[in-house]
Amino acid sequence: MASVERHGNRFRVVWRVDGVKRRRSFDTEAEARAFADNSLAIVGRYTIDISALVPAMPDRDRRPSPTVIEFARPLVEDPNLGAASRDIYRNALRKIDDSVLGETPLDKVTPSDMREFMNVLTSDRRNVHQFLAKVFNAAVNDDFIVASPLARGRIRRPPQLQKEVRPLSVEEINLLVDGTLNQREALCIKIGAFVGLRGGEVGGLRAEDVDTGVSKLHVRQNATVTSEGRAIGSLKTKASRRSLTVAPSLMREIVDYVAASPPDEDGLIFRTERGRLMTAWELSRTTQRAARRVGLRPVSFHHLRHTCASLLIHAGVPGKAIQQYLGHSSIRVTMDIYGHLFPTADGELAASMEAIIKGASREAFTGDTPSHPHRSDIQKAPQGQVQERWPFRDGSPKNQGKPAHASASAKDGLRNRRGLLPARPTPLGASADEARL
Repeated sequence: MASVERHGNRFRVVWRVDGVKRRRSFDTEAEARAFADNSLAIVGRYTIDISALVPAMPDRDRRPSPTVIEFARPLVEDPNLGAASRDIYRNALRKIDDSVLGETPLDKVTPSDMREFMNVLTSDRRNVHQFLAKVFNAAVNDDFIVASPLARGRIRRPPQLQKEVRPLSVEEINLLVDGTLNQREALCIKIGAFVGLRGGEVGGLRAEDVDTGVSKLHVRQNATVTSEGRAIGSLKTKASRRSLTVAPSLMREIVDYVAASPPDEDGLIFRTERGRLMTAWELSRTTQRAARRVGLRPVSFHHLRHTCASLLIHAGVPGKAIQQYLGHSSIRVTMDIYGHLFPTADGELAASMEAIIKGASREAFTGDTPSHPHRSDIQKAPQGQVQERWPFRDGSPKNQGKPAHASASAKDGLRNRRGLLPARPTPLGASADEARL
């Protein structure tokens, strides 16, 4: 019988075969228990099926396993889900329902089934993988399966494809502002380019979020549009909740706009012409129309956020500070998107390599520099004297308390036995006995 035990940061399955203890380690406890409960026993390099040797035991209490689609549907209607997440999960549910996977019982899904399903998908692969991981993890918690087939097959979430970031220049931003129709559109574009807010964050700004005393904007909520309509919801991540210092000139424009256009009871600063919530979709359409009016290349509102990051990078702001300012969940997100915009040390590296190459060439032809940098402390013998080929220092802890020649003699003896050390010449002025020391 196999047992599962924790071993450091991993989990180890231990069992015996013919009195010999066997072990195998796994990254997660679920994988370890799935292996321990498997009917296949590993003996040496061979795998044998021992299920026929074990008498079948009735399992009256075991519930019939639902299909993937039957188990997944209630998860989509979880009241704790946000509206945007529910739309993503519903889209994933439709893709699963249209495939063979949806009608497969949970306990019959294999890693091969999951690979085949994921390989067929042509769109939304990351979102579908995220939803399936949620489904199988819930099935593990409900004891329908021992381990997720995604974990058993080590099927990872597809990577996020990063599009090339093409930020705008300050001149292009000013030109874009000139293409707007009113002060509201112009101010939204300036906030996106010079503060770096997401479109939904701009739509969620309230009068109480404007702190004129310290010239700060407090980002606390987000305006979204889903299949359920427009609504004010939570921010994208915990790091998105932040307080940002704004340039005094831009803060004066915001204050003047709020004074000229007082917000409604909900306190929202920006609304559409029809009085609806200002969402990222509305702001992108406004930005695209302004770009067409002035002859700029097609840009969306999110390009303004990229522009803000680019301006901060060229101003020499550290990457960690930019991550916090933009509200990214980690510095890795910031570097994945904007890493190519940061200045590199290629020029310094090339200059260093050029110095190394020149130094090596001078050493090879003139002998001006030592051939081994770590032996640069070796002193050349005065003219007329013979320098020992194998000088050693006795100052290391290994040689403390020994005669100065002890370490050298031991190493010389080893080299002589290997035929690597030529005969040591006798220094000038030394007797035969001294030469043997």
